[in-house]
Amino acid sequence: MDALTSLSRFFRPVQPRFREGGADVVYQELAPDALLSGYLCCYWQLESVRPLSSPFLYNAVADGCIDLFFDMDQPEENFVMGFSSGYTSFALENSFRYAGIRFFPGAFPLLYNIKASELTNQCQYISAVTPRAYQALKDLMTNPSGIAGIRSQLDQYFKKLVFSKEASIDLRFAESLGTILQAGGIVNIEKDISASVSPRHLRRLFDFYVGAAPKEFNKIVRFQKLLGGNITRDSLKKDKLYYDAGYYDQSHFIRDFKALYGIPPLKALAP
Repeated sequence: MDALTSLSRFFRPVQPRFREGGADVVYQELAPDALLSGYLCCYWQLESVRPLSSPFLYNAVADGCIDLFFDMDQPEENFVMGFSSGYTSFALENSFRYAGIRFFPGAFPLLYNIKASELTNQCQYISAVTPRAYQALKDLMTNPSGIAGIRSQLDQYFKKLVFSKEASIDLRFAESLGTILQAGGIVNIEKDISASVSPRHLRRLFDFYVGAAPKEFNKIVRFQKLLGGNITRDSLKKDKLYYDAGYYDQSHFIRDFKALYGIPPLKALAP
């Protein structure tokens, strides 16, 4: 079994549903073919159902992944979003229809031989980063039926890419990634990562495959693990789950949550 595929069961990055747009804005995710597990987290679509009365501000929370995304009505407007160390705000128009592809950590650099750190905290045109992906995907993404209508074509494209890739994942990186993901980000990087790789080389591996230092990626995995655990305002106050997630205290948790989500937890979470 491929190293990334075997690790994918430990990490399910979350982009929370939002309330700001109400019923007039829809975000949905679709799973790719099972053979792509470990390479693609999901295909996604964000669209306005009808024109809004004002522009829409969309906050994407930090999830440790790299995304390709397209304006479905203007396919030349297509971007790659690298690893983000915090939440990212996108100011959208009154009417919009975007679709994207979210990659499992390590997969995009492996498939396209692009150093992830060159994309960190940046949003660039796909054509400038990897013309190969731009040419292959541009026509596919021009489809009135949206992401659901082109999922099978995207699956075919990525399966061909995965099975024809020339390089395999560095096993020292895969082992270190696995340690972090299986522990849900509650890892002491210096003590818990395998002694088979030096700290300096581990940093170089994470620069290439993730786009961040192991400690920074570890922090986001911890945040995502908590976010995906059905945490609510009430459970946060009652059970103080942030201690189980490895946070030192409440202020540490609130500070990290706001930096990675965009708003404080008591405002973001359901009752």
